Amino acid sequence: MRKKIISVILVVLALGIIVVSLNPRLYVGRYAQLIAQYKVKSNTKIVHGTVKIPVQYDGVSDVNLKKLRADMQRKEAVVLRGYVAIPQVGIEMPIFEGTSPKSLALGAGTLKADETMGQRNYAIGAHNMADNRTYFSTLQNEFYVGSKIYVTDGEKIYIYRSTTKKIVSEYQVNVLADKPKQTATITLVTCFEEPPYYTNATKRVIITGKLLTQRKIDARYLQAHGIFKVLQNS
Repeated sequence: MRKKIISVILVVLALGIIVVSLNPRLYVGRYAQLIAQYKVKSNTKIVHGTVKIPVQYDGVSDVNLKKLRADMQRKEAVVLRGYVAIPQVGIEMPIFEGTSPKSLALGAGTLKADETMGQRNYAIGAHNMADNRTYFSTLQNEFYVGSKIYVTDGEKIYIYRSTTKKIVSEYQVNVLADKPKQTATITLVTCFEEPPYYTNATKRVIITGKLLTQRKIDARYLQAHGIFKVLQNS
């Protein structure tokens, strides 16, 4: 009897290993994000004002685990600008200046130069790991219009309510543009990953929202809304 139980367990484990190995999207994002969270802990100082290092704004593209790990190890400097949280879909991650490979391996990145939270069209992007769980993956299938989007620069919290969700061509970059006399908005961008291969994405998921209000950092507010745990513990 014991041998049969052990045999069944071994078969289940073997099948599990096969399934996971044939579907890297089930583990790549989770493993990469765990590494990223560990690395970000050593660089938690939010920088305000002008950036004095070279920054690139090339948008969001496909990745794999090998590339993500290599990007995290790059010696280039990254500039932490704050954090984004969408509790309804389990998103909470750092925001870095620009979209260099290292910035996007560690979290989200600003898609334009000289962006300021709570002003104009604040646009950020992050990877879609096609796992409905990590980085900005939940924006594709789990996110629903009306959800609140929180961003912080470490001094204030900016609260947006999402108003639109759409799929556009990767070349439709006008969604990032600031418009004259525009009320403060936010734009979230990630790749639109299509099965069965989840690679070479040619479309983008675009979430937009309007600024509801802004408020100073308050530990009770953070705890009540379940956001920015890194600030609660600082």
